[in-house]
Amino acid sequence: MNQCLYWSDISGKPTVIAVDGIDHAARSGSANTFLRTLPTPETIPENVRFIFAGQPTHQFSEYPDFLSDLERIEEVQVPDIDKGDLELLYEKNSVLMKYDENDKKLLIDYIAEIAKGSTLSAVFAMQEATKYNDFTDFEQNSNVKRLNAGIQSYYEYIWKTAIQQVRNIGYTIDMYLAATFSVINKRVSAQVMADMYGEGISVWQWEDILQSLFPIVIYDSLGYSVFHNDVRLFLAIHYKKARQLHPTISAKIANYLLNVDFDEKVKHEVIFKLLKEARQEEKYVDVFTCEYVMEAYLIKRDLREIRQQMLDTLAILPRIEDKRKIVKFSCAVSTMQQYSESLRWQDRVYQCDIEIPFALECEKKPVVEGILSIEDFKAVF
Repeated sequence: MNQCLYWSDISGKPTVIAVDGIDHAARSGSANTFLRTLPTPETIPENVRFIFAGQPTHQFSEYPDFLSDLERIEEVQVPDIDKGDLELLYEKNSVLMKYDENDKKLLIDYIAEIAKGSTLSAVFAMQEATKYNDFTDFEQNSNVKRLNAGIQSYYEYIWKTAIQQVRNIGYTIDMYLAATFSVINKRVSAQVMADMYGEGISVWQWEDILQSLFPIVIYDSLGYSVFHNDVRLFLAIHYKKARQLHPTISAKIANYLLNVDFDEKVKHEVIFKLLKEARQEEKYVDVFTCEYVMEAYLIKRDLREIRQQMLDTLAILPRIEDKRKIVKFSCAVSTMQQYSESLRWQDRVYQCDIEIPFALECEKKPVVEGILSIEDFKAVF
């Protein structure tokens, strides 16, 4: 909060902090989320503003009470999506659309009726429309009718339909997919899935199931990814249903990240968490090496994260019999100390990268005057 005040003094304007999608935390199934840490209106300084966006307060008991108190906050109702918005969505996807003008009008009218004002439903319906050649084909064969029962039912129907096509492979492929897309925030290819999980599941089988998950999972030249972060939340909740598989699956993902040059940022974000879930904490010492530390500084990871990983590794050293690994760990700690000293000699301060959540194209909005840009957020924090 002090940093926000500092930025307000520099800019001469109120600092505005916008938090989008707070209903995701409410629906996460976790008892401990950032919702518990939200400041109450009385504790917010005069020149700091918070904007919280999410589904209506009456839908979630997990919301803090002050969000329902209209004497303490100002509530703004976002209007339902309308046909004008659908026109814009269509034009945005125009390169992929194959409809003539008459079919375009029929498509927009149909989606407006199905979506019933829901932005998320409309976005998914329009994305699915890119798959078909004309309105009749879309109306008869798409999954959008399931949106009448709500967006969660839509996800569930597409998910179960895709999984049923490969039910002979077994229950684990379901959880392999859910784990991958909820843990790894990066596009993955069918080859990566085959290499990561093995078990005789071929690349073409992965291709088939990943293709059948459209539009909740989409594809481009870099691989497959969830179309919207709401899908990631849906899959994270689904993955929790198979807690007995978590150690095995986490071990497979961790082993892949440790032995394949996949993505260094992903590795640094999740490897310690995966090893803990896999009950393989003794492998911390294999991870936390001089190379790992230097890589962490190079990609500007948070110092608090690096230090915590060092402490976690230190805690398991009594279980390590190979003294050479302990020596390597001590070298990594020395590297941290030397780097800190070099910054001090140069009178420099370490600057980590602020992890701004990835915004999908369908989530990007123009920046409203007075709200901080990404650059402003980085300057503040």
